[in-house]
Amino acid sequence: MTASFKSAVALGVDIGGTFVKTALVGPGPAVLERARLTMDPGEPAEALLRRLSGTLYGLEALVEGRPALPVGVGCAGLIDARTGVVRTSPNLPLWRDVPLVAALSEGLAVHRAGPPETRTATEAGRTARVVLDNDANVFSFAEGFFGAARDAANAVFVTLGTGVGGGLKLDGRLYTGSCGFAGEIGHITIDPDGPVCACGNRGCLESFVGSGSIVRRARKMIEDEGRQNEWLSSGLSSLDELTAEDVGRAAQAGDALATRVFGEAGEHLGVALAGVVNLLNPEVVVLGGGVSKAGEPLFSAVRSTVLRRALGLSSRCVRIVPALLGEDAGVIGAAMKAAGSGGS
Repeated sequence: MTASFKSAVALGVDIGGTFVKTALVGPGPAVLERARLTMDPGEPAEALLRRLSGTLYGLEALVEGRPALPVGVGCAGLIDARTGVVRTSPNLPLWRDVPLVAALSEGLAVHRAGPPETRTATEAGRTARVVLDNDANVFSFAEGFFGAARDAANAVFVTLGTGVGGGLKLDGRLYTGSCGFAGEIGHITIDPDGPVCACGNRGCLESFVGSGSIVRRARKMIEDEGRQNEWLSSGLSSLDELTAEDVGRAAQAGDALATRVFGEAGEHLGVALAGVVNLLNPEVVVLGGGVSKAGEPLFSAVRSTVLRRALGLSSRCVRIVPALLGEDAGVIGAAMKAAGSGGS
């Protein structure tokens, strides 16, 4: 990272199960520079946060004058935004009651102050706030105020990846509920006798449309239909290497098996969304995350299921659209929340 920028709004962080995405975000909002850390689910939170503070300081140092920028962090799981604590995170088994805001603030303060022998009073005082929220909430904030639903007063947001998250924009404001945990669409039960979910419940939406479920379903169909050689010819050494992205690309290319996989996933998602549409009567539903990249095979199944299952007037006035900000939605939403921009 050798560029230099005259202005920046904040630093954004999106903590996932595989990578931690970070970005320097400028006015617009626009991503000025990115950096990514590999995530090891077995790494203690303290070690990761030390690495993260160094990465963020490196991004901050690219701005002229080296300002102490506010930092926004989105993380999957049950997040206590008020205290800045990650209570639990489904993809990070070692994370229990992690004081993320306090730890990251301390790590950044050390970097900003510099070595003790060269530290000045001014440098020691260079601090800025760190804010924490659920990753689906920061995605919803980004798409709700700067992306696909910026002109909608009432919107529902769904992130489709390893897990399935959600968020709500109601009457022009992000709605997080009485305890801050609203929007967990991934844990709506759509089949009481369905597979066990990572949360311990049975038949959650996430257990049908999360990326792991899509891979398992595709692998089973490939094996049942004797199409292993066809799929292995694409460059995989075994079906154990198959990813949801592989299946999504095949669906986009018109592969019938992959299209069926995403059609099934879209129908499951549509069942859950039909209930949400009946309950909230939103103007728009925004779908994002890696699984949503499958495109039309997924979206057409979702739309047709909602149209068939939701009440007539509600189903006909809602639009189901892809996210606009792509993989930057999480870091943009986190950064803009930290900067105090938007409608939260």
